Amino acid sequence: ANTDDSSCIPFIYGCMDSTADNYNLIANTDNGSCLFLTYVPDDNFEQELINLGLDSGPLNDFVLTAAIDTLLELIIPGDTIQDLTGIEDFLSLTKLNVENNYLTSLDVSNNIYLEWLNCQVNYITDTLDLSNNTLLSYLKARGNSISHFNTATDSIFTYLHLQSNQIYSMDFSNFSSLVYCNLSYNHLNLLNFSAADNIK
Repeated sequence: ANTDDSSCIPFIYGCMDSTADNYNLIANTDNGSCLFLTYVPDDNFEQELINLGLDSGPLNDFVLTAAIDTLLELIIPGDTIQDLTGIEDFLSLTKLNVENNYLTSLDVSNNIYLEWLNCQVNYITDTLDLSNNTLLSYLKARGNSISHFNTATDSIFTYLHLQSNQIYSMDFSNFSSLVYCNLSYNHLNLLNFSAADNIK
């Protein structure tokens, strides 16, 4: 063209994914800069992620999702953590240790690859729901105030340590792989081990 008809459209580079935290509404060319953040409101939890090199700091209640979503193990005992919000984006976790913290609840329903969980000596009350964690085989949850314990229909648990909780009944009819179980210092009035042939 040798005459400008004002039809030129300039390139505006930016993130064009509307689900990203840095979405650019006026961008017309994606430059691969999209960032996704995970909300981590507990400062002690975020500080541990900084200590582990998973967050660069300073404390701001957010961590890059790309830094945590492929992590296989998270070991953070004794760190006075009260809120584990953000754990849902640790999508690849197979091992989680959060013992001796101040957790009153624990939601690992999004951590479907979890095989090993230690949440003992916290303040978890009511229900510990592990029904979505079909690969979980090891659980140590003693020293809480758990009253109900939900698991997957076809459980593959081999190790269960639920001593010193508030559990009144347990049905192990779908725990055919169970080898070790400790339920001492609970309030049990119903216990069904009918399928747990390997228990010791």
